[in-house]
Amino acid sequence: MKYRKVWKFMGMLTVAGSISLAVGLLVRGRIGAGLVGIGAGLMAGALLRSAIPGGTAGFMLGGAGGYFVGLEEGLVLGALLGGILGSGIAYFFGEWATDIRKKIDVDIEVTQAVMERNRTETLQRFRNVHDTLKAIGPYHADPEFIVKEYRYVKNRLRDIKFDRHDPRTMRDAMVSYEDVLAELDRLEHEMEPYTASISWAIDPKRYGGGFSENGLTTIEGYGPVKKGKGVNEGEDEDVKKPLIPSAKYGKGLKVVEGTPVPEELRKRLGFLGVESQLHDGEYANVYVTRTEDGQERVVKIPRIKMGMERDLPTMAEFMYCAKLWGDLEHENIVKIFDNDTRPVPYISMEKMGGGILGNLIREDGLVPGEAVHIMLEVLKGLSYAHTKGVRHLNISPNNILLTAGGTIKITDWGWDRFLAIAHRENFLIRRKRSGYCAPEHLKPGKYGKPDARTDVFLAGILLYELITGLNPFKDEDEEKAEEKILELVSVPPSGLNGDVPKRLDFIVMKALEKEMDDRWNNAEEMREAIVRLTERAAGGKYKTVTNR
Repeated sequence: MKYRKVWKFMGMLTVAGSISLAVGLLVRGRIGAGLVGIGAGLMAGALLRSAIPGGTAGFMLGGAGGYFVGLEEGLVLGALLGGILGSGIAYFFGEWATDIRKKIDVDIEVTQAVMERNRTETLQRFRNVHDTLKAIGPYHADPEFIVKEYRYVKNRLRDIKFDRHDPRTMRDAMVSYEDVLAELDRLEHEMEPYTASISWAIDPKRYGGGFSENGLTTIEGYGPVKKGKGVNEGEDEDVKKPLIPSAKYGKGLKVVEGTPVPEELRKRLGFLGVESQLHDGEYANVYVTRTEDGQERVVKIPRIKMGMERDLPTMAEFMYCAKLWGDLEHENIVKIFDNDTRPVPYISMEKMGGGILGNLIREDGLVPGEAVHIMLEVLKGLSYAHTKGVRHLNISPNNILLTAGGTIKITDWGWDRFLAIAHRENFLIRRKRSGYCAPEHLKPGKYGKPDARTDVFLAGILLYELITGLNPFKDEDEEKAEEKILELVSVPPSGLNGDVPKRLDFIVMKALEKEMDDRWNNAEEMREAIVRLTERAAGGKYKTVTNR
């Protein structure tokens, strides 16, 4: 743009010189000789742009022209004016043109530098996005909108053209690269919910276990696991391995039989009509009772220190938990009928003939479709409770019960609060060792107060154990267990079970994020993600395979 001014001004001087020269030739005489000298000086200065050559050319042309139109007198006048104007205009015009040229060169260099910087940054960011998209492709459940934006950015990059010697095209390219960088910002923002939860897939060093040379996966405390090819090996075959929820696990259920109750205890609990004992646990005993009209029910009596049944704060917490639980009515939540603290604290609830979910988990995990069905039922119950403002905060295989027909129901609502009071530090220690413990349980000051996302974390552990047979955080050593819960990024489930679709990895691993903000916000979000996965695998039709 600036250099055009030089050419324009040079053209104006040349035209003015040509006109003056032509008029001088026509007028002749002293005036003609002067005009010829002026014209020669203008043209020589404009064309040569250097004082000595311009002055010399103006002197010679002006003198020759002056002699032609005015003889000796014209020679002197033409040569004098031509030399003065030629050298003066050539000097000042040349200096100005040189300065303009230097500025243009600097402008080209700056523009090229900025353009190259933008180009380098854009291409690097694009490569990062490309590599990330390639890494998360097998994992996220709905990549279409991300892929569309990726292709749009890719096409924009292909359309950018420029000439390294033309500042205008480079300036246009510089702006285009800035626009593409803005598009990459938006694309990275849209990918963030996925990339935040698959750092374990992008950075293999973060795996909680390793893949040894013989292909066996090793997890501390469990030894080598032989099933599965390992993460990031082979092509994603989710479409070939449809993940359809299945309730076929019900075939393996066995009716839980009660054991006789000692006579002395039967008499002590006579007011409840105890017939047999179903469970003798560290924190509670469970008995079968029968109502006056002959219906079987179950009574849960917490184990607490002698005399604590008369401790008002402890019993107040027990009654609060029972009230919290009693207000929940859902097909996936165990129903309670009655509760009291006298003569002993107890809760009367429906009988679940299939026992606890922990008895159903095999050493190498369930079939993924069966595990997904169970998890969808658990998440339905949790989602309902979350809409009521109730959090469980103590989800584990021992707190998930089954009916004799295989229906999944959640029990022990609010008991984490009661047990934390009744058993204090012992309850937290046992929770850590079991592996069903969230970072915020251990360090609420750092991770935040437990909320619905805590249930999501515990549900993620449950799903992980259902499909692999392993709990990555479980450890009998309390300190090691705490370290795992706070720091371990476990091996994705597909690394332990080759039948697990990698997109299910994403759902599990997002639930297991240490930071609460990186998880699913609530049980319903996690459930919807699994439903989308099953619908995708089933061609858009969500259904559960049953035993029939």
